Amino acid sequence: MRLGLNGRFLAARATGVQRFAREVAERLCRRAEVTLLLPSGSGAHRCVADAADVVEGRLPGKLWEQSELPLAARRAGVDVVLHLANASPRWGGPNVVVLHDVTPLTHPDAFTLPYRAWASVAHVGAARHAAALLTVSRWAAGEIARATGVDESRIGVVRQGVAPLDAPASAADVDAVLARHGLRAPYFLAVGGDPRKGLDLLYHAWGMWSSAEAPTLAVVGRVHSQVHSQVHSQAHSQAHSRFHSQALPAGSAGAAPGSVRLLGAVPDDELRALYTGAAGFLFPSRAEGFGRPPLEALACGTRVAVARYGAGHEVLGDAADVIPPTPEAWLDGARRILDEAPESRAARIAAGRSHAATYSWDEAVDTILATCQRVAKRSS
Repeated sequence: MRLGLNGRFLAARATGVQRFAREVAERLCRRAEVTLLLPSGSGAHRCVADAADVVEGRLPGKLWEQSELPLAARRAGVDVVLHLANASPRWGGPNVVVLHDVTPLTHPDAFTLPYRAWASVAHVGAARHAAALLTVSRWAAGEIARATGVDESRIGVVRQGVAPLDAPASAADVDAVLARHGLRAPYFLAVGGDPRKGLDLLYHAWGMWSSAEAPTLAVVGRVHSQVHSQVHSQAHSQAHSRFHSQALPAGSAGAAPGSVRLLGAVPDDELRALYTGAAGFLFPSRAEGFGRPPLEALACGTRVAVARYGAGHEVLGDAADVIPPTPEAWLDGARRILDEAPESRAARIAAGRSHAATYSWDEAVDTILATCQRVAKRSS
């Protein structure tokens, strides 16, 4: 089987979807005959090791994907085209699509109108026209079926891996990264993103924590401006004096509690150290097709607390604390983690690392390759 790989994801901003696609693509290129199909000017194929063949188009991005990619795949003589990052053309193929979730359709308030409009066409079209459809959790499969009308029995599940964030950092690395960011223990870690990530709950929880005892909440990643404006408005109306304007990293704006540090995007080695050194990782997201950060935090030996989001129990089992969606509950949950007895903390961390170790990128590639081989055999 010669496999065509849609490489448009290689030029996209790194998110959980791109992490999945890059990790799978690198391993696929070592295990199968792959033709990497790229839009014009991407220059991104160096990110995928040992690609057997590279075909670059004349058109850019989405325009290339919807028009030129199927013809390029046909000319390259591939047996099946794999799309790892949600979208695919509505013709050509046969196409195997990994659709990670449909949150732009099920939680539209968290996304811009142009992105929702594109997703309503691209995601639904990809799901309905795929020769085989995969997603990252059984919960996500149910959501996709509900949003697109595709029979859930047609949707397979592919588990993710955790590498490269699959082990704790050394004490020396933790100390160096904390010094670089001006942090000291104890601190909690969270991730930014769009409003469904629930960062507003943590902002308000930290606003209720007395300044004398509040540990720092370090937030990595881009923080959506809508989160800041919502929090600032509510804080002002409630006369929370601890919310104030401050200098923020590039890509963020607005107000945050005084004990919150916005670190912006950080490289993997720093993220590993931040996970490892944290008293706990807090993930109040309201909807996730999979939710990689809690699993990465568990692998790095960190206590984890999450909201009861869609795929949470399916992915994490009992390895994380589950917190109700109120600022008061998140404040109590963070305090419980801080006050936990050392023996209990050590046992929970060991159990979390064992759970995270059950996730493997090789297993993900096995599932994807088997699906592609079935489609190629059927189409031939």
